[in-house]
Amino acid sequence: MMMLTVENLSVSYRGIPAVRHINFSLAPGTATALIGANGAGKSSTLLAIARALDTSARMSGRIDVAAGHKVSMVPERNKIFALLTVAENLTAADRQRGRGRVRVDDVYHWFPRLAERRTSLAGNLSGGEQQMLAFGMALTGSPSLLLLDEPTLGLAVPIIERTCDTLAQLRRELDLTLLCAEADPQWIDRFAENALIMVRGAIAATFDTDLTSHRDEIRSLVLGLQDVST
Repeated sequence: MMMLTVENLSVSYRGIPAVRHINFSLAPGTATALIGANGAGKSSTLLAIARALDTSARMSGRIDVAAGHKVSMVPERNKIFALLTVAENLTAADRQRGRGRVRVDDVYHWFPRLAERRTSLAGNLSGGEQQMLAFGMALTGSPSLLLLDEPTLGLAVPIIERTCDTLAQLRRELDLTLLCAEADPQWIDRFAENALIMVRGAIAATFDTDLTSHRDEIRSLVLGLQDVST
């Protein structure tokens, strides 16, 4: 059984298509990168799966998550409460999502820096620390499927490398299925085995083996240097 099945998904905003009739599925425990330039439809795809589309959006198609499994999403923006402390952010997320097997103390175990800064306002954290907090808040819901929107955007290289290592650890310990949207394919082979390439709202190509060797081809597709039929 697939963890996620997406069939003929389309999303539009005030009549303007953002996602056009896409189909894909994710097996449990896999990590898939959704790669595309800005405006390719990545965020709209994740928001549709998370049932978090804006009220102005119109969606058609079918999205099935395996029965009994939860979905959490770390958005690109507005991912934390800046005027609350680290501890208050995690407590609020824990209460909102309901008690599950992942507790706030578990988040502090995976992200020791958050434990050190638990009394700091979230808005005063560095970009990397805010990303850790956003991950922790999403994990308090004990999801089986974790959606990440541009998790490496704006982060320094050492922080990106640490983020990739942490995602790999979380996948092992929690048996997570990951779907991660990225505009830059540079880091995808550090956290994903599969890649879906989005161009103008459609899936233009799929790669399910050895992403490292396909990195140049993926970059050409994303940058529009290689012609695709969409």
